[in-house]
Parts: sequence; C-alpha cells; structure tokens
Amino acid sequence: MKRAALGIAAIALLWLAAASPAIALTCSITASDVAFGSIDPLAGAVVDVSGTVQVNCSELVPPILDTTVGVCIYLDAGSGGSDGSVFRFMLQGATTLPYNLYKDAARSVIWGSDTAFPSSGAQRVVVTLSGILPATGSITVPVYGRVPAAVADRPIGAYLSTFTGGARARYSYTDNLACNGIAGTQTSDTFVVTASIAETCVVEADDLAFSTQTQLAANVDAASQVRASCSTGLAYAVAMGAGGGGSFGARRMVHASFPAEDVNYQLYTDTARTQIWGDGTGGTVTVGGTGNGSPQANNVYGRVAPQATPRPGDYSDTVVVTVSY
Repeated sequence: MKRAALGIAAIALLWLAAASPAIALTCSITASDVAFGSIDPLAGAVVDVSGTVQVNCSELVPPILDTTVGVCIYLDAGSGGSDGSVFRFMLQGATTLPYNLYKDAARSVIWGSDTAFPSSGAQRVVVTLSGILPATGSITVPVYGRVPAAVADRPIGAYLSTFTGGARARYSYTDNLACNGIAGTQTSDTFVVTASIAETCVVEADDLAFSTQTQLAANVDAASQVRASCSTGLAYAVAMGAGGGGSFGARRMVHASFPAEDVNYQLYTDTARTQIWGDGTGGTVTVGGTGNGSPQANNVYGRVAPQATPRPGDYSDTVVVTVSY
C-alpha cells in the first residue's frame, strides 16, 4: 500500500512540473478600421461612425486566485498627428482633415494614450476568464469617431491616417488597473482611419426683375445674382436654360393671362451685355470657377431691348440654372 501511494504522488509531481513553465496569461488586441466614407463638405453636419477594439485573453490553466484581467487600451495619434487638445488628423499630402476618436457615444471624452491626449487617457476594461484548458475571456469595446461639420474648405479626395501598432493594450491580473504609467504586459494592433471629401455643388439663383414700363422704346436693364457652392478644388460651370421660349437667341416673357403676348429679353454674363449666358451652344457661354466650399457669386445681366409694346400686364419666364462639375 505504501508503494502505491508513493507512485501516485510521483505522478502528480511530474504533472505539475511539466505544466508550470507553460502557465502564462496572454492577451491580444484587434482593432477594426474606422471608415468615415464619402463626406459631403457642403452639408454642414458632423459625420459619426464607429469601430471596435476586441481584447482576447487566455490562461493555460484555470485561474485559482483571480479570474479578472485589467486591460488598458490606448489609441495613439496616428500618422496624421493631432493638435493635442481637440483633433486628430487624416492626411492628403500636406492637407489635413480633422477628426477624433472617443470613448463614449456622445463623443465628449477623447480616447487617448500616454502620448496623445494624455489627459483623456486610455480606456480601462475588465476581461473575465472562464473555462479550463485554457481559461479564456474576451470583450469588444466600441470606438466612436467623428468628423466635425466645418470641413467645406478641405480639398476633394481621399484622406488617411495609419495607426501602425497604434492600438495598444497593457494588461495584468486585477480589476482595478490604473492606466497611467502602468507596467503590465503590452500587445498591439494596426488599423487605419479613412475618409474622402466628395465632389458636390449646389446652386441658387435670385429672381431678376425688370422695372415697370409704359413703353419699350429704349433698353431696360436689370441685374441679379447666381451663387454656386462647390467642394474645394472642384472645377464647375454654371449654365442657364433657354426659358419657356426654347431659344437662346429669343428668350421671351409671356403675359400672365394672355400667353400669346410676350416681351423679348436676354441674359448676359457681362455688363456690356455682349456674352449671352446659356449652355455653351449656339454662341452662348457658361460661367465657370473652382470651388472653395463657400458660395461664389456671379452677376446676371438682363436686358429688354426696344420692341413693340404689348398689352399691359405682368410678364415672366422661368429659366433653369444648372451647375456642372
């Protein structure tokens, strides 16, 4: 009987001796890319998206004294850098696009690190281990991204910030880990933040009103404005339709009650009224420019040339203004 007891004890000791060198807590971190997609710079609204950071932890034997792992997750500044207080940046060459990454859905607490936005700091989470051979646990943490509303001055095209090893986690056995200056084991992952400023334009046109006349024996001139707002760096052209008359050479306003009665008029791009504003066909011209994210105004010069005076009343025409880019 004594020999049997000694044999069992020897077997147990051998098992512990083989297992103990392999006992170790390991955690890994996986960060998803944060993609803002195509941003309308003229919308004047924030763009919110989200990503995730997943932490997976493993222990080769069942934890006896502690089943909780404290993890501090850090997000660095990224390759675009930051201003240290409000924004990280994506880059298009030397041009920056502001954004930031936050801990909360309200986007009020910046997710920082020991080098970027240190006052906000890392996100602390707890992973609970369970099971045996190995004991494992995981947690998925949301990352909240925002591009601010005021980006109309940023040129069109793609923007990027690369976080090479920029999602970092330090971890150890505790559920109350202090994330500033922690000396736990580190793991990291790489992810990117991307966005593009879209090519877009909007146009608005003021009505052009000729003054009241009793006779059309001399030129009657008037002017108004057309304003085009286009993405910064985007070339555009503003065209005007022929109106109800269907001809650039003979635009016409018609009587409100008697459509057969009309007044001929014309629209021009210049004060001398020599360049007819049309769509570029039939001797007409368009007005072009390069967007800067703000409304760019162009004057419309109208003229009613001398002609036979039709019956009294109100005369009007509808002209479609189009911006192409």
